[in-house]
Amino acid sequence: MWKLFSFISTKYKILALLGVTLVFLGVITDLLVPSMLGGLTQTLSAHYEQKIDPDIKTVDIVFIYKDWIMTLPLEKSLLVCSLMMVGFSVAGIIFGLASVYIGANVAVEVAKVTRNNLFKKIQGLSASNIAKFGTSSLITRLTNDIVQVQTIWILMLGMMVRAPFLFIGGLIFSLLTSPSLSISLAVMIPTMLVVIIICSIKVIPLFTRNQQILDSINKVSRENILGVRVVKSFNLEEIQNGKFNVVNDEWQKVSTKAFTILNILIPIITFITNLAMMSLIIIAKETNNFGTNQSPNIDAFNIAANVITFSQYLGYVTGGLIMTVMVLVLMLRSRISAIRINQVLNEQEDIKLNNSNVFIEKPSIKFENVSFSFNKGAENALTNINFELKEGQTLGIIGPTGSGKSTIINLLSRIYETTEGSIYIDDKNVNEINSQNLNDSIGQVLQESILFSGTIKSNLLFGKLDATDEEIDKATMIACARPFIESFDDKYDHVVEQRGKNLSGGQKQRLQIARAILRQPKILVLDDSTSALDALTDRTLRSNIKKYMKGTTTIIIAQKINSIKDADKILVLEDGNIVGQGKHSQLIKSCALYKDIANSQLSKEEQKNV
Repeated sequence: MWKLFSFISTKYKILALLGVTLVFLGVITDLLVPSMLGGLTQTLSAHYEQKIDPDIKTVDIVFIYKDWIMTLPLEKSLLVCSLMMVGFSVAGIIFGLASVYIGANVAVEVAKVTRNNLFKKIQGLSASNIAKFGTSSLITRLTNDIVQVQTIWILMLGMMVRAPFLFIGGLIFSLLTSPSLSISLAVMIPTMLVVIIICSIKVIPLFTRNQQILDSINKVSRENILGVRVVKSFNLEEIQNGKFNVVNDEWQKVSTKAFTILNILIPIITFITNLAMMSLIIIAKETNNFGTNQSPNIDAFNIAANVITFSQYLGYVTGGLIMTVMVLVLMLRSRISAIRINQVLNEQEDIKLNNSNVFIEKPSIKFENVSFSFNKGAENALTNINFELKEGQTLGIIGPTGSGKSTIINLLSRIYETTEGSIYIDDKNVNEINSQNLNDSIGQVLQESILFSGTIKSNLLFGKLDATDEEIDKATMIACARPFIESFDDKYDHVVEQRGKNLSGGQKQRLQIARAILRQPKILVLDDSTSALDALTDRTLRSNIKKYMKGTTTIIIAQKINSIKDADKILVLEDGNIVGQGKHSQLIKSCALYKDIANSQLSKEEQKNV
């Protein structure tokens, strides 16, 4: 929790200190008000006594302690006591409002800075780091957990400071007011503490479980919202609603149980307080013989003033104790959120950014005895991969689903690091190449079409922020995207919904390819990213890349042989192994798997015209 506070600037730390000071001053003024009320009662008793004894000209008012006496002229005493009581009350309100305003500003700043740091950290994590936490859990930490932290900082800079001051101050002032009446506190406070400790032990595990269930709700919600088309096409609404209801109902049960325990705590504390008030009256009667006189006198009024003042401080003690416990419980709940946030912030990146002076000049590629597994001791996803690609050449990769095609690209771009062997670009080990230069040199188009909400132009500019209109036009022409873009009235300013929901699959793929081409990469990777294109557009795209991007090394991962049959080299993968390597004409004769794929996709006439 305190680590998150350390992120904010010195300005806000000073404001936090000022806020705490104002809370303290507010508590002092609140603690003085009951004494003012007692003084007012004493003044009224003096005015009553004057009717019996006209010689009374002054009144001695006791503030808090028996030896702290202020002597006032009787005719002005009522006005002075009233003004003092109102003055302290108004000062308390001003201090309270100012501390709340400052506390809210500091808490929001903590949340803002924490959210920024967390988002930045997530952006820097490797794929394996993100997989460790899970996307849904990271979203929960970035949203709900930070809200919990913000809430507790508001409470900590207000109620958390006020509550113990109020409890301790009320305890001290009540002892000063009447040691005999303070006997009631000796029973009340230990009883309350026992009840509070029992409730806290019950509640804390429930709040921990509550945050874990929120991860599950986030996961199920995200899956169903992103996959709404699949759900509807298979009429799975009822089944998916059932899955959501299971986790939602569990969250309801856990939350209800936790807050029920907390809500039971309040009436129990109130009951104990009422018992203390009853004992207070009994003690006052027994120790002062209060109420035995036939008519009120000055002693009776003084005793009443003591009881009124003490009962006010008793309320402060009870209220301070309840607030302290409530904030501690909420603090423990928020501590769970803070721990979850710090887990991400403290996560060590599996793959560190490299700021070396090693840069790529020529996009030649070499894989040398490369093996890779996602987890230690697990079966290899790739085994003993060896191939070489010269500058400007095109490599095609084909194979069954799960054979390791995309993993090769992830290793090349250093999203993962090899378990064994080495990868070289321009005869330089990828682990030694400057990370930014490596990313700038590889234009990768992923299997999944990922577009962001905005416009067509804003999505294209992800490839190159300072791209000119001429460069954008050329990239969309090469990617065969210009015709459909010009069909829109607003052309490049056409609105793109989140994840490109208002575009077809082929349109999204062509925009992604244009975005990668706009980067002017030395290595262009098309990872099964032409699957939604018709044969003519696919052929035109490959022809444009060859014609307008000379010198660029191209890697095409595909399920269709027509997309790679003109490549300079083709890799055939099966179960993470290379089972065939060469040109199309060679593989169709020498590689059984490649021939089977060709038989399933190409006519006999097409196979003869190799």
